[in-house]
Amino acid sequence: MKVNKILKLMIIILILAIIIMVSFVGIFIKDKNRLANIVTDYKLGMDFGRQQEVVLTPSTDTVTNYYDKDGKLVDSSTVTDANKSDYTSKDEPVNSSDVLTVENYKKAEEIINKRLENFQLSEYTISLDQTTGNVIIKTSEDEGISSIISGVYSQGEFLIKDSRNWRYFNK
Repeated sequence: MKVNKILKLMIIILILAIIIMVSFVGIFIKDKNRLANIVTDYKLGMDFGRQQEVVLTPSTDTVTNYYDKDGKLVDSSTVTDANKSDYTSKDEPVNSSDVLTVENYKKAEEIINKRLENFQLSEYTISLDQTTGNVIIKTSEDEGISSIISGVYSQGEFLIKDSRNWRYFNK
């Protein structure tokens, strides 16, 4: 009786060990002069449902800059219709060609990756097209994904103004 229980326990442990080994290693058979695993790979969460793909591209927009007679850049808010003739206008790209480099593309990818980690997004893949600068984010479709992706789009700006140029209005 006692030997029977020990034998059953040993068989159960052996079967579990075999199942664990097969799930981690797999079962390989020879297929056309190569070894192929006949055990299917694990499916991750993104593999079960629908996926959402977001492509972020560097801006190709242009902005009109105004220069004074000396060739110095002037704040566009000071240019009005009355004094527009005193300045020369020039349409320039937002991102100059010296900014559109592979190094900056990689920095942008790192920033986006950190933002997605800060949002605690559990499953996503991020890839970079180094020739165009496109950053492709693939996530599973979920209710909160759109708000997370909108946080990735945000652009930081740091501006310091002299307090003498500020005007305070009291009512």
